[in-house]
Amino acid sequence: YGEVLRFGVIKDETYFIIVEGFEPLEQGDYILSAKSRPLECGDGITDDAEECDDGNIMNGDGCSGMCKVEPSETEPNGTFATADPYVTGFVGQINPANDVDCVTIPIPGPNYSVAINGTDLGTGFCSGGYIDPILELFNPMQVSIAKDDDGGDTFCPYLTAFGLAAGTHVVCIQTAPMSQGSKVTYPYTLYIDADECGN
Repeated sequence: YGEVLRFGVIKDETYFIIVEGFEPLEQGDYILSAKSRPLECGDGITDDAEECDDGNIMNGDGCSGMCKVEPSETEPNGTFATADPYVTGFVGQINPANDVDCVTIPIPGPNYSVAINGTDLGTGFCSGGYIDPILELFNPMQVSIAKDDDGGDTFCPYLTAFGLAAGTHVVCIQTAPMSQGSKVTYPYTLYIDADECGN
């Protein structure tokens, strides 16, 4: 994965960029791209002053017109007892760095399957490899039955499980213990689909 360096600049000032390898094995060709742009909410690039930037300035879609996260979660929600009910397009934040967020998933009958996608909130953090969340699914007896770290986009998770029994399951998201991502706090979205097996 490439490196990204972002910093504020002043018009007509000269800046120097130095590229070097961290160790001898990193020798070789590279491509360097540099560009400047005005900082503005709604351009699809999450700048340091923004919590999110999904490419628009609409409210009500998880990222507000002021580039602030519009969370579905209510903290604290890191235990089975305090888990939030899942709503379509659940929006949350890993904050602080060791935060754990959990949501409940009602499974109405036996022999169900579930697919859970943990992704970014229009920030490009997944495709850029900047975050590394992990998902874990627990059955109604609070036993872990499935876990995924990097099954989705780059370091982001995509979890599937089959043959689920009826009852309230819980899925939790947090940063992977050996995270390679550079972001320790970040917004995320959960998309969960539950279907009866064979349908």
